[in-house]
Amino acid sequence: MQWQKRTLLSLSAVTAFGLVILFLVPLVPFSTSIAIPGNYEPGVDSCNLIKQTNATQGAKYQQCLANYLYPAAELNGSSTISYKLLGLGSPPYPREKLVTQGNDSALVYFKGDSIEAAENYPSFPITSLNPPGLVTIGNASLHLDPNDFLNFSAVVVNISPEPMTLHARIQGPAAFSTNLTINGVTWMGGGSIGCYRILAPKSTCVASTPSLNSTGGDLTQLHFTVEVLGQIGEQRFLYQQHFALTNPYTGHVNAEWVAAFIRAVNNARNGTGLKEDKTLDGFAQVRFQTSISNFTIANYGFNPDYNKFFSPPAPQVGEATLFVGKYLPTQYVAVLQSTAPGHWAILTDPTYTKFGYFAGVGATVVAREPCAVTEFPSAGINTTQYLTSHGCAYDIVQGPWVVIEVGN
Repeated sequence: MQWQKRTLLSLSAVTAFGLVILFLVPLVPFSTSIAIPGNYEPGVDSCNLIKQTNATQGAKYQQCLANYLYPAAELNGSSTISYKLLGLGSPPYPREKLVTQGNDSALVYFKGDSIEAAENYPSFPITSLNPPGLVTIGNASLHLDPNDFLNFSAVVVNISPEPMTLHARIQGPAAFSTNLTINGVTWMGGGSIGCYRILAPKSTCVASTPSLNSTGGDLTQLHFTVEVLGQIGEQRFLYQQHFALTNPYTGHVNAEWVAAFIRAVNNARNGTGLKEDKTLDGFAQVRFQTSISNFTIANYGFNPDYNKFFSPPAPQVGEATLFVGKYLPTQYVAVLQSTAPGHWAILTDPTYTKFGYFAGVGATVVAREPCAVTEFPSAGINTTQYLTSHGCAYDIVQGPWVVIEVGN
């Protein structure tokens, strides 16, 4: 029994020692490299002496440039045997690593022991990454602009006691930037976006950018990185702040959708813009509940609701009940202008200066294409009977409604 016990203890000691070797001892070196695109050593200007008058001279010029390219930067790291063999433990590289060669810098992003992506900072040799006490980046926002494009913005503040020269870059999802693959490395395309100035202490500037392709698709949350490239004296720094913002365009009608829609309406009103009124918001909610309870009747119950809600002297009020489907705000403006002139005339009537709205989901009658009826001409019409009498088939569907009340 004693021999067995010693053997078990010896085996346990060996196992423990093996685990220490496997997980703790940083014995395994890792190495990779990255070449910063277009990063040339001093003297490259001599290549401009080559006159590119034909293909041979052009090739000679390109070879000259290649001779002056900085060699790929070696990136070394280390980790444990367990990581090398099993992928367990700390990776050999940090999440991001700054590389500076000559006048150019790059920020390399690692995933495990591989380069995931990189960013290039031409003609800006960075000396410090995310130094404290110089700038803050905050008040990030994301909204739909009048053209149904998402617009991202953030505020940069100089919190140091000295003025600084800076500019900002914004890196976002595919809707906001473009990436380029060079020699197997994905170079992210955050461009210079505003704030290119000398910023005094405690002063602010706004970095903003519209999206490159509308609403960001079906993403419910969008991630952004705002970068400030700044200089104080001889210090050139890169400061980053990451943001995760909810996509205001959800495919459903919400306050952001209505705000963009009203901005487009106001643009068409030639300076007599509608301003939101809380009383009309309340009336619109009443009208929504009445309308969906009798959705086959156009503008059902308007007069009884009006007389019950408003006390004399009651304002002049017009109503546009809209079933917006999946249209973007400005798309729906175009739909109203071409297919519902009566509704559009109410929204653009210059005698109205205020609006209220309520948005929700309910049943409605939708004509099947082709159908000559695009708008019901007056309140109180039985919509199903009207469509049938005009030779149109229809469906009863659930979808987003917006009831807009305009008044003075």
